[in-house]
Amino acid sequence: MIPFTPITQVTGDVASPDPSPSPSASTSPINPIDQPPADPTPTPIGDLPPVESSPTPTPSPTATPNGNGNGNGNGNGHGNNASPTPTPTPTPTSPCVSFLTPNTLSLSQSLPGHQTGTVTFTMTNATGVRFINAAQAGNGNAMSIEVSLLRIDGSGSSAISVTTKNGGGNRGVFIVNVSADPSCGETQKLTVSISN
Repeated sequence: MIPFTPITQVTGDVASPDPSPSPSASTSPINPIDQPPADPTPTPIGDLPPVESSPTPTPSPTATPNGNGNGNGNGNGHGNNASPTPTPTPTPTSPCVSFLTPNTLSLSQSLPGHQTGTVTFTMTNATGVRFINAAQAGNGNAMSIEVSLLRIDGSGSSAISVTTKNGGGNRGVFIVNVSADPSCGETQKLTVSISN
């Protein structure tokens, strides 16, 4: 749709070099960098307005609110000041500890009133539910062992009863391990001496 337009060639658009340049009639000396110029008076450029130095502003003190809004400075907290909220410091928790009272028993197979003994297993600083276990060391069965409370929630105590059994192999010194699950301190060791 665009009609054809003839393009005309452009000529004479390249400058031809001057074969014999003429030297400049006068040259001005160049000052070395480390020496000041010969004329120390600068030449003004244009009509610039003179620069005026303005004083640095001094900040004015900021009024401190007194906390009550009436200006008497007693700080009774009725103003709009928000008091900082203290960050709670975590209180260290004491570890769970267990112990036996007493930790030894002297029993007899034949004397009435000395065939059964009782100790108390106590847990302090305990949290959550723990199960109480009492068993003769080495999986022996020289005595009968009963636990009054098999389950304690938090700190508390359970009675451990030990009863002798007849038989020559059931006499001597035995160890009963008493512990909590999950653990509460170390496993407690009850020493049981059984005589005839």
